[in-house]
Amino acid sequence: WLSQSWGDNDNTLPVDAHFVADLSVSYPFTSTLRGFVRIENLADRRYVADNSGFEPLRLGTPFSAFAGLRWELR
Repeated sequence: WLSQSWGDNDNTLPVDAHFVADLSVSYPFTSTLRGFVRIENLADRRYVADNSGFEPLRLGTPFSAFAGLRWELR
């Protein structure tokens, strides 16, 4: 949860409050091999991440999913 903030020092460029949920799960296959899945912006909410007034509004990360394997050498 991010409460309302301002993109400039004069408090004229508001950045609305927003809530973004992420999910991360991992599973150990062996003592050295682990699988993982990470999802960012689970609900695919569109929100303003930055409003500096010098550039166009920067939107936050859209729905993104990552999966992979992590191998740890011991």
